[in-house]
This record gives sequence, C-alpha cells and structure tokens, in this order.
Amino acid sequence: MTVDRAPVPPRVVPSVGLVESVLAAFSLPRPPRWLDLGGLWTTNLRFDYADGSAVVARAHRGVTTPERLLAIQSAKAAAHRFGLPVPAAIPAADGRGWSHLPDGTLVEVEEHIDWDTPMRTFSLLHKGFAALARLHDALRTVQTPIPVASPPHATYLDPGQVVDGVCRGASRMRAWGERRFAALADDVQRHCEAIAEKEVRLGQDQVRQLLHGDFWDDNVVFRGRQLAGVLDFDFLGERDRIEELALTLWFYLLEPGNNPPGHVQVQQVRELVNAYDRNSALKLSDAERERLPLALARQPAWIAGGWLPALDDSAARGQAEDLAARLPTAEAILADLSTWTFALAR
Repeated sequence: MTVDRAPVPPRVVPSVGLVESVLAAFSLPRPPRWLDLGGLWTTNLRFDYADGSAVVARAHRGVTTPERLLAIQSAKAAAHRFGLPVPAAIPAADGRGWSHLPDGTLVEVEEHIDWDTPMRTFSLLHKGFAALARLHDALRTVQTPIPVASPPHATYLDPGQVVDGVCRGASRMRAWGERRFAALADDVQRHCEAIAEKEVRLGQDQVRQLLHGDFWDDNVVFRGRQLAGVLDFDFLGERDRIEELALTLWFYLLEPGNNPPGHVQVQQVRELVNAYDRNSALKLSDAERERLPLALARQPAWIAGGWLPALDDSAARGQAEDLAARLPTAEAILADLSTWTFALAR
C-alpha cells in the first residue's frame, strides 16, 4: 500500500487585511485590539472588546474544505450537547458557520475560552480521560454524509500504512548518507515491523469512530483544577478509538521524568485507561485493551512513515532528530510488552 501525501498549503499569514476581511464577513464590531494566538495549522486571532468579551477567528489552510469544517463544527456541537466545554460557533453574516474571504481563505469565528493550565500532568490527565470518554460518546452520535478522513498533517498513520510508510521514511534517512540516520532507519523499521506483525491478530472487536485527533496539552485546558475547554478539532478523523488514547498517553510518557517508562508509568497508564472506561457508555473490549500497548509503542510510525516522507529536507531532518529521541520510549514498551498487556487487561 502506497502512502501518498500532497504538500500541505502554507499557514495563513496574520495581517490587518485578514482582520478587516473577517470583521466584514461576520459583521463584527471593530475591536480595540487584536492578538495573534499562533497555531501550527490554523491562524488564530483573538479580538478583544472593551466590555471584556473576546472572540477567536480561525483561518484555515487550503487543505480544509467547507465540508470538513462542517464536520468539525458538528463534532463540537455534539460535544457541547454532552456537557463538554467547547467554544460556541458565531455565525457569519450570511448565517453559515463559516465564510470564504475574498482571497478564498476559509474562516470560522467562535467564543474565546479563558484558561490558565494545559493538560500535561497526571492529575489533570485523570480528569481529562474522564472527559475523553464523554467526548467519544458524543462523537459516536455525529452523522456525516461521507467518511471523515484524518488530515494529511495529523499525528496519525493508519496501521495498514505503517510498514510501507516507514520503509519510505527509512529510505529517505539512509539517503542522507549519515551513519546515525542509517542506524535510526534500521531501528525504527525493525521496531514498526515487529508491531505490525503482532497487531494482525488484534484487528477484530475494535470501535472505529470520529476522534478529536489531538487530545493533549493546550487543546484540553483548565482553570485551576476545573476543565475549561476542549479546543482545536482540526485533526478530527475516523479511526479506532484506542488510537486517541494511545496518542495522549504517548505524549504524557514523553514528558520529563516519564521515560524510559517504568512501574510508576505503567500503573498511571492503567489508572487513566480505567478512568476512561468508568466514564464511557461503551466499555473498552478485551481486544482493545490488549491492542492498546501496541498502539502506544507504534506512535513513532507517524513521524517515520507519515511526516518524514512528506516534509522538505530541513524539516525532515528535524523530525528525524525528534524520532531518535522518542524511539527508545517506544522500544521500552515493546520490550516489556507482557507487563503492559497484563496491566491494561480488564
């Protein structure tokens, strides 16, 4: 299976012209000030008003279509119905939930949510996994006219594309002619192929559904200890739901002090998975629990097999450096797979 990834259009550049176009399209009053909030894939501008209110305009790259944005907004609306704090959409002047600006830029506007703490610690993840279960319950109610594919820039690579994709990424690293990258290519290819072989028998009894796609850090935010917002559904897509759990757990295990993962981290992951299960209307199956450690160990594949083959040379080298730093965490999980499997069993 070939992994083809088209170049991703550039991020929209924040400017006075962009602000003026958004104000006109959404019939918004002129704010005393506006602020570029940044954003890796979208351009997020906050408009601050004298009464203390604020809204956020989100300008999307050309890879996002109105149909995809409609699916994203439907997902957020479903999450809101399930009691989760997601920012409410503000309609455009024509009543739609989005607008095409004169230059073709796709923009949505939503309420601004105040927060002070991103979800990166174990105690906040414990609250976050309970919310994640409710979010998945909500997303299973969303009806879309066509399947919602994960965007090409997501932190995800379909398991069926892993072997071919990682082979391409490994070939690119070997082509640089540097011993350390050639060794890394061998290591990551061997690691991912071993996981793919083990996952073959665990494909059944998996729940495939819409997922948030990036449930971590400043996309899941708190005011003190209270969940304040679930933000940025731009990586939304249909996948096996354990992929979402695995990605969030992976980022946590990469935090300082958590790698290589040991007994403490194994037990923390078990607690988080159980917190998800207690709050989910659809409990994890035995097969999902058994496959989860493999999905966790497979996380380097989206760098090696998804991003490395698609990025320009400078960016690809930067990702290869990240891969070299992260791969030992995944290798430690695979080397102690029986411990992780036992810990996550029901």
